[in-house]
Amino acid sequence: MKRSAGSAGADPSPTAPQDRRTRARNLPALLWSLGVVVLAVWLALVWSRGLELETSVLAMLPPSERDPALHELTGQLSGRAARTVVILVGHAEREKAIAAASLAEAELRASGQFSSLSGALDPKTERAFFDLYFPHRYEFLSRELRAQLASGAGVKELVRRVQGMLASPASSLYTELLERDPLLLYPATLQGWSEMSVGAAATEGFLVFEREGVNWALLSAQTAADPFEAKGQHEAIDAIEALSGKLAKQMEGARLLYTGVPRFAARTRDSMQSDIVIIGTGSMLGTALCILLAFRSLRPLLLSFLPVLVGTAAAMLVSFLVFEHVHYLTLVFGTSLTGLGVDYALHYFSAHRLAGQEWNAHRAMREILPGITVGVATSVLGFSGLFFTDFPVLRQFALFSSVGLIAAWATVVCWYPPLLRAPNRQPTIPWLHKKCERFLDLWVELRNRGWARLVLVGLCIAAVAAPFFLRFEDDVRKFQSAPEDLLADDQRVREIAGRADDSRFVLIEGASEQETLERLEQASEIVRGAKESKLIENSRDLSLFLPSVARQTKDRALLASALGQNFAELRASLDELGFDAAVIDELERSLKSPLDHPLDLATWLASPASEMLHPLWLGKTAHGFGTLLMLGGVRDGAALEARLAGSAGAHYVDSVRDMSKLLERYRIDTTRLVVIAYAGVLLALMLRFGFVDGARVILPSLLSAGLTLALLAATGTSLNLFHLLGLLLVLGLAVDYGVIFAENGTSEATALFAVVLSVLTTVTAFGLMVTSSAPPLRALGASVSLGIVLAMAFSPLSCLTNQARASKPRLP
Repeated sequence: MKRSAGSAGADPSPTAPQDRRTRARNLPALLWSLGVVVLAVWLALVWSRGLELETSVLAMLPPSERDPALHELTGQLSGRAARTVVILVGHAEREKAIAAASLAEAELRASGQFSSLSGALDPKTERAFFDLYFPHRYEFLSRELRAQLASGAGVKELVRRVQGMLASPASSLYTELLERDPLLLYPATLQGWSEMSVGAAATEGFLVFEREGVNWALLSAQTAADPFEAKGQHEAIDAIEALSGKLAKQMEGARLLYTGVPRFAARTRDSMQSDIVIIGTGSMLGTALCILLAFRSLRPLLLSFLPVLVGTAAAMLVSFLVFEHVHYLTLVFGTSLTGLGVDYALHYFSAHRLAGQEWNAHRAMREILPGITVGVATSVLGFSGLFFTDFPVLRQFALFSSVGLIAAWATVVCWYPPLLRAPNRQPTIPWLHKKCERFLDLWVELRNRGWARLVLVGLCIAAVAAPFFLRFEDDVRKFQSAPEDLLADDQRVREIAGRADDSRFVLIEGASEQETLERLEQASEIVRGAKESKLIENSRDLSLFLPSVARQTKDRALLASALGQNFAELRASLDELGFDAAVIDELERSLKSPLDHPLDLATWLASPASEMLHPLWLGKTAHGFGTLLMLGGVRDGAALEARLAGSAGAHYVDSVRDMSKLLERYRIDTTRLVVIAYAGVLLALMLRFGFVDGARVILPSLLSAGLTLALLAATGTSLNLFHLLGLLLVLGLAVDYGVIFAENGTSEATALFAVVLSVLTTVTAFGLMVTSSAPPLRALGASVSLGIVLAMAFSPLSCLTNQARASKPRLP
């Protein structure tokens, strides 16, 4: 006992320094373990609070740069459109179509999935219309009546119009109005509004369209939940689908058509979730298969998932902390981290497989550390170029990739030496390693052939020149894909109901409310002429429902002038029709009295009758006040824009066209960004390896980038911005291969063996992106997969022409 105590106090053991060295070597692993625990707990807390994921394609795109008013307006329109579902209930018999529509309205209201529902005009709303507009019947002339009066129509024409209305099937509706409105001006105003619903007839409060022998009743609903929220999407859509089935069972021949952003958003979310499963599972299985075939051991397989899991977790946590809304495509892209984070592990496994009994875990890490460190640094530098784009989702890609790769690198560097101490029991040379040696020998042979050098020079010239001769597609519609069945239903609904296109409209602005309404009336007349010229199919605005005070004053004066000069004739005609003298006297007093209380904006907004039209009035804007003139079925937007050019305060907006032009400019800017990124990496490599050797290290990346675009174009692929952005990812990945050869502490064949394994796992991840339903991911997957395969093929250029490596021995 004394000897033991004395020995412990003196600590004379020769193993003490070795124990301290061991503890020092294991300290990074302990510290990193503590960090990963904190990371896991933090991520769990963030996850438990609920994650807001973005699925809208528009969220991927940069904001409009036109002006603040237009940018805010576009956001408002997108928000309203995103919640709107248009529903058509049809039947061959009009009565049954109305009955089916009434049932549909009741079912949808009872579902609780919709914040508002517009269907039949209820008595309360009808009364609100009457209370709002009837007192202003003398200054609210329909376009038809205004034109008749302006052309000189007199008393006889007006009386004949009244007689015709009284002889119509709807005459019973006018009986109660005759004593207060003997000229039936109020019904004429209501009939004038029918032009806003082309081809529709009001039946029992519903707007009904007759198309090809089917009567379609119109319903419009606003979803209660956010349309891009998974639960809200499916519950609202499920309610409509259930209704469709119920109508088919209860009423033979009844049909239901519907469309809206919520329907597209729900399908998009389902597709993206499927992408995550397919890409994530496929890349994991592909990586596992590659590692098992290469190393024939479960230990490398199990260890390879550590950097992937830690890297993905770290990337997710940082993304959710930095960005308010993370896009689903970021998570889909993040699943490809499987093919990236495992790369650093493969270099370590390759060295372990070939070292045999001479294996030293810490020495091996020191040998590969410079290569993988420069590799991760250049990769992050390449990905960082995405930070300088204006695309929110690409900035998320850049952050996710950079954080994930750094965390994966740290996991390999800190954990692998203590976890992989034992040497490989069977240090045989793998079959793939032998093929890599043969491939390198082939490059040695080709290097000495003159024709091969000429081919290489030609490829270099083609790679540099190709981007200048390629054509890119900048149409924003190419960045989103919608299922054919949903597009067909949407087109059919538009054909029947004449829906306005939310992407094309006219923005009217003025210094005051009244100036804005006056400018709207001018623009509305121009658009009306465009409809007559077949430039557009329909339009919708406030000019009929809220005329300017100037228009109301003119209409009242026009009516008083046309009737006041011949009021004796009018009195006689109305007397023949059986009107009381008191009614005629009241009409005369009304026509002679001035307009004291025109309908103003505040009164109109306060009435329940105007609620459905509120979205057309924008209110205060950066330039004063604004209102919208919505367009539908635009056939020649350029001609319409030319007609509106002379209308003060009117701006024709085509969101698709404007966004496509914006994408074109960003593509040009991104081209410069790619050049700058490659130049930055080249500078970093030259600082590390020198001028000549640094250029040789990046040569495979340059060749693969240019030839990737050329080959994609040659196969008929429509190139777009995301193919170009893929070159930044190619740079971040491919430059690793050149660095591995330049920094490798083992043989060139072993380096190529690790590179080939990295390429196989990476192609598995990015190759699966080609199957994605999202066109941007397909473009990224195609360009990155092809690019890194080419980079691998040219990677020996970094070592075989590097004089600094000539003196290094090639280990078996």
